[in-house]
Amino acid sequence: MLYVVLPIFWSHLGLSSLWQVGVLLSVNRLIRIPVHPLVGWFYKRFPIKYGLLLAILLTVVSTFSYGFARSFELLFIMRCLWGIAWAFLKQAGQYSLIEGIQQTGLSGKLTGVYNGLSRTGSLAGMLIGGLFAGMAGIHTISLLFAFAAVWMVPLVWFYFPDRSSDNQSVVTATARTSDRIFRVGRYTLFLLLAGLMISMVYQGLLKSMLSLWIEQQDISSVLWIGGIGAAALAGILQAMRWAWEPLIAPWVGKVTDRNRLRLPTLAATLIIGSVLIILISTHLPAVGWLVGAVLLLVTATINTTLLDATAVEHASSASKRAVMIWYSMTLDIGAALGPVLGYAIASLAVGPIVQWGAAILLILSAGFTIAMERIEKGNPFLQVNNTD
Repeated sequence: MLYVVLPIFWSHLGLSSLWQVGVLLSVNRLIRIPVHPLVGWFYKRFPIKYGLLLAILLTVVSTFSYGFARSFELLFIMRCLWGIAWAFLKQAGQYSLIEGIQQTGLSGKLTGVYNGLSRTGSLAGMLIGGLFAGMAGIHTISLLFAFAAVWMVPLVWFYFPDRSSDNQSVVTATARTSDRIFRVGRYTLFLLLAGLMISMVYQGLLKSMLSLWIEQQDISSVLWIGGIGAAALAGILQAMRWAWEPLIAPWVGKVTDRNRLRLPTLAATLIIGSVLIILISTHLPAVGWLVGAVLLLVTATINTTLLDATAVEHASSASKRAVMIWYSMTLDIGAALGPVLGYAIASLAVGPIVQWGAAILLILSAGFTIAMERIEKGNPFLQVNNTD
């Protein structure tokens, strides 16, 4: 909700400047960087169920606060609490996903199913927030979402199993991740660099600045959307992504599992995404701009699914499970830097510099993906050591 509403209705929450929007949309990611190792330590000693219950509690408190917060400082603290909550949610899902992949070997398909299911909340948040924030108010919507989160407590308590012993082998490897950073292999390095840049573009810039980019376009010529504001249209577009993701993501994962062309497909789609992001930075006709934006969001679904599948498959062996925590931290760094740098550059520069920078990042990511493909095929200059 906040990613499409806050860039437009920031003054309603007591904010005084646009840079505060970028900080609030980033701090929840930044706080997760030091928190991820602590969450891994928690899951090593306690069942996943208790981590999920703690995450729900923090979710309710932080989301409820948006209904009465009128200061940047309070919102900053609440966004930090939400970041901690998401760290617990994210790692719980990853450990369960790695277990499933170890049992079935279907890394692409299971990752697609997992990503698709986790997007349903984003679908509701962006659609309801984008459409009704202007009518009911951001405060009312926030209270509604906080109340909905309360009802997750009995579901987790009664239906989520105690699995501390099952996950012990998965979580143990994350306890000493700080000792492994200097021993990471080339494949892992390229994976993290690609993850950093892809997350910066899709989870950071595109997610937080789409409503601002729409506001800068002339869409009034399209009669059937003439009465929809930028926040609502951004919510509709991104909600479309969350709606098709449960269908497209598992299909893409299944196809690439079968033909073993995951990395080449990822590299090609990244290049296509870079072209599309440059196109939507120009003043295209309204219909053409909307088509380009939709196709760009499709590449976001494909690229995120394929990169996540590559990461969990790489982390599924016992010696590489610690890669998962570094991958999560890298994605958070990229997603946090995206809004901060994007809004800072947009406030200082004139023209589509942010979009061109995003396109360059996607092209660089495609290069790292190609390097990973060569490692998999046994390139002697890029071969991973057995100690990786």
